[in-house]
Amino acid sequence: MNLIALGILGMIAGVAMLRWKEDHKDDGKTLEPIRVLANKKKKF
Repeated sequence: MNLIALGILGMIAGVAMLRWKEDHKDDGKTLEPIRVLANKKKKF
């Protein structure tokens, strides 16, 4: 996959996570593993 596609997917996922977090008023624990995976992908 190219970096542009990954960037677009990352933006969509980020917006979706923000909306989900607002809807559920989560403290962030549920999303933490997703953030860790996203950070690992950014390093590549």
